[in-house]
Amino acid sequence: MTRSAIAAFFVGIICLSLFASSITGTRYITDNYDINHYQSRGSWYLTGGAPYRDVFSEYPQLATYMFALPYAIGQSQDPQTYRYIFSLMMALCLGLTIILVYQLRPDKKTLAFLLLLPACLYFTHNRFDIVPSLFALLSLKLLLDGRFYKAFAVLAISVMFKWYALVLFPVYLSYCRSFPEVKIKYLLAAFALPVAVIVIHSMIWTGWKDFFNPYLFHLGRGTNRESIAWFFEAIFEPVLARNFGELTFNIIAVTFFSIFLVGQFIVAFLALFAKIEGKEKVVYWSVAAIAGFMVFGKYYSPQWILWIAPLLLLMPVNRKLVILIVLFDIFTYLEFPTTFRYRKSEDILLFCSFYSIVLIRIGILFYFFWHAFSAVRHDIRLPFSGKRKAAAA
Repeated sequence: MTRSAIAAFFVGIICLSLFASSITGTRYITDNYDINHYQSRGSWYLTGGAPYRDVFSEYPQLATYMFALPYAIGQSQDPQTYRYIFSLMMALCLGLTIILVYQLRPDKKTLAFLLLLPACLYFTHNRFDIVPSLFALLSLKLLLDGRFYKAFAVLAISVMFKWYALVLFPVYLSYCRSFPEVKIKYLLAAFALPVAVIVIHSMIWTGWKDFFNPYLFHLGRGTNRESIAWFFEAIFEPVLARNFGELTFNIIAVTFFSIFLVGQFIVAFLALFAKIEGKEKVVYWSVAAIAGFMVFGKYYSPQWILWIAPLLLLMPVNRKLVILIVLFDIFTYLEFPTTFRYRKSEDILLFCSFYSIVLIRIGILFYFFWHAFSAVRHDIRLPFSGKRKAAAA
């Protein structure tokens, strides 16, 4: 893109954001539910209090601090002013993400504009997940450009907006082992230093006890109707509890959720024992790690599409994969906000329409996971395995 084209593109993004923010009364464009939460989580700025201690927040430090920015920029407590500024900030982040994908795909640059599909646009406008996604993508670009220490530092920033990005850490680490000149201890330091600064600052500011509030909140979180885990509970709990008792079901449920917890992090764990060479393999491993985290989570949020969509566009693609990426976006939008209100409907057709869409979206996401993992599973060299011994020989 030329500078004039980039400028025109960002003007368009800004106008689109302001137009969407001006439309109220329809959840299909503007959903203030989460933004109202962000306003509340950032209200510590107005009172001069401390986040976590004086105002509850279930989000990591950088996200919680960011929620105060619209108040600081607008110098106003007006909710609509907050929404305009917040959504505009997110739109600018989406624009930067598109530019990064555009730069990382010189062979198929136009793929970057698939991030303007309905779900990506909707959740950019109404959520903040595009921010950690932007930093994760920037860290990947730095990594692939050979700026390894900066890549780990930027990845740390992404993690402190949303913890999911931590699954990329083992992937990056294994890739860097292919470069003898790179010192692992410095990579660890580059990642740990920003995290330590943010964590220590937060502990001093909010106090030791309140610091753990977000972690305790998410540890106690249950399933929701968009996750595979919820289907397990909904289908098997009545049968198992009725025929074998509540205790038996609880034992099975704990086992099941433990397996899913392992599933969330298994790709990241296996990456530690993989020989990751080449930029293409880094992208495949990154997609597999994040898709696995999303598929096997006991809780699923549709805005998580922003975590994986930019990475999907960096994989070697054919027509089938592009179609599935488009369908994944469309079915995510159909899931929320379009049919979400039918999840408890007494009308069987409406009820089934929601869950059918959820299952199709899960199936597409699982395909992305398996497609990426199949491309890299032969890279794994587990300790004491025959494959590792053969490689050593």
